[in-house]
Amino acid sequence: MRLMLLRTTCMKGKDAAELFYSNRFVRKGASPEPIRATLFGKGGVQEFDQREHHHRKKLFMPFMNPEEITDLFQLTRNIWMRRLRNWVGTKEINLYEEAQLIHTEAICEWFGIPLRRDQIPEKARELTMMFDYAAAKDLSYLKARFRRRKTEQWIISLIEDIRKKPKSHEDTHLKRFSLYRDLRGELLPSKIAATEVLSTLRPAVAVSLYVVFLAHALHQFPDRARLIQSDSDRFSFIQEVRRFYPFFPVVPARAKATFVWRNHEFVKGQLVLLDLYGTNHDERIWKHPEHFMPERFDNRTQNPFDFIPQGGGDHATGHRCPGELITLGFMDVALHCLLEDISYDVPTQDLGINFKRLPAIINSHMILTNVRPKTQRTEERLSVNFFQE
Repeated sequence: MRLMLLRTTCMKGKDAAELFYSNRFVRKGASPEPIRATLFGKGGVQEFDQREHHHRKKLFMPFMNPEEITDLFQLTRNIWMRRLRNWVGTKEINLYEEAQLIHTEAICEWFGIPLRRDQIPEKARELTMMFDYAAAKDLSYLKARFRRRKTEQWIISLIEDIRKKPKSHEDTHLKRFSLYRDLRGELLPSKIAATEVLSTLRPAVAVSLYVVFLAHALHQFPDRARLIQSDSDRFSFIQEVRRFYPFFPVVPARAKATFVWRNHEFVKGQLVLLDLYGTNHDERIWKHPEHFMPERFDNRTQNPFDFIPQGGGDHATGHRCPGELITLGFMDVALHCLLEDISYDVPTQDLGINFKRLPAIINSHMILTNVRPKTQRTEERLSVNFFQE
């Protein structure tokens, strides 16, 4: 196809993903500048390959350790419980907006970013605009660019304060990012360090999209929801939501050199798009891919290239999202709350999915009414056994 007048190859499927995440492609300069500037920022880990990428990726790998992030999920659970209490008696709840507030508060507190309660709505809005308006075609895009610069300056000020007096600050993820050194042993420029911090905060808030899809699946497929009885059942349901529903549709790269693969020539510098949604709905991989079937993940052997809602390959050395475990944990907390802690009604609304925007979203953002408590579990410790599956 032609994309912005440039010859572009589109690929999907397990074998295509394995090729895409090999060393035949590079990421630098692949994303359109407007999206890169708003969604990723400039100079972040997404732009690097090989040795420099591996080194920068070490910043994020603690997020793949269940022991490291269990506290994040317990914190998120407690915030959910506080918000749930506020929902009781409220006329209606916009679940998308509520999830943004919850995830912003949780990830900032866990990361070590000071945030007053009255600052949460503003910061949630800023972080949301980075992914929600990254591909907007109106003034919303310019607002998102402005908000990103504002948020970067906020993070830069926190980083520079830590660097001035590192011993006066507690050991937090923010401090670790602030003092991280590149391959030459030098501190990252403050703006680049801020970009990497936002590369953690922004995706965590973007999981609010998956929370909406979870609620949508519970409503649209009640027979499947009633089968959830255990950690493994929740895990399968969550994974099927990630497979079935759209998140970000494609990821770009450029051919490192000219080569031929399966009779198709890739020219050096050529743009290539890997279809994430298409691979997760590929009939060669998934039986009845348009059907919502959580049981397909029961005892399923994992493959790093056939199930790729957040990229493929290896978390530590490749371009697969290092925060994938955070996504799973946030979704598990939300599913637990929606299933076991509250009852609610889903009023008549537009529950169609808008595939014409990036990212896709339920048109109504999932409105809940008549929220009422089901049980009291505020102090319950979360189980994260399914992370080991």
